Amino acid sequence: MEKLDCSFWGDGQMQQQLDQLAATVHQAFGSASGYSHCRAGGLMVGQARHATLVPEGRGLRPDALDEHRLCMHQSLAHLLLPCIEQTVDFAKRVPGFAKFTQDDQLTLIKSAFFELWLLQVSPHQIAAVDQGHLQGIVSKILFPSGQLVNQQELDFVWSPPLVAKIAELMQILSSLQLTECQLALLCSVVLTRPDRAGLSNPDDVSANHSRLLAALHQQLDISKASTPAESSLKQQQQLTAGLQTAIRQASSIGLSMQHCMQWYRDNWHRTYLPPLYAEIFDIRKNSEHTT
Repeated sequence: MEKLDCSFWGDGQMQQQLDQLAATVHQAFGSASGYSHCRAGGLMVGQARHATLVPEGRGLRPDALDEHRLCMHQSLAHLLLPCIEQTVDFAKRVPGFAKFTQDDQLTLIKSAFFELWLLQVSPHQIAAVDQGHLQGIVSKILFPSGQLVNQQELDFVWSPPLVAKIAELMQILSSLQLTECQLALLCSVVLTRPDRAGLSNPDDVSANHSRLLAALHQQLDISKASTPAESSLKQQQQLTAGLQTAIRQASSIGLSMQHCMQWYRDNWHRTYLPPLYAEIFDIRKNSEHTT
């Protein structure tokens, strides 16, 4: 997370404005995200169910691995579709986002979607347990539909190295123990990164990004206000460093995901994907297939 000049928001009026900004972003997250407390709470008390990406009646044949992978990717695309729709909804609710050009809005959403999804799902990932000890892998990932997909299937559709990097991000975020408001602000900060390739007005994005970043910093300060000053400063430094690591890891995963998607782009004609999913990942639409 970049260094922030806090001098411009040190007065009470500015802090009040940042509190209001944080509340608005938190409300946007609660309304839009399928992983918010108000929408995902029921999934954590027994509604989640195991699912497979393998189409019913289709077995794995050694001579048809590519076809099998394409079919599983298609299943995963349909599970991720609501997450894309929710990300678009969240973005539109983030203060200032609607003022960007349409092209810049699309660029930011496409660039940030996968990173934002991982940030949101991190509190709900199911870690593997081996003799009482958490392993460094993602055993299952929960989708807003309440379906759990296991790590082995994600390895096959994406790649083991990519899934391993996702597991590392999950562990980093878990250690930070962010509140939902802080997580919502982190999502808004990642969404509005002004260094995304292809932006036509990065200065406008940067100004909005700085306000959201200031609101996140203030929320981090508030969460440590009840601890002794020396301890609070140390915790603040650790939390800030952890957030910087998480943002870098999410960015690295986003780039790795783009490389992974290239194979699906090259094989666009062999599968059908939901149009919105195809647009997010720049995969050519196959007009020969229908839903």
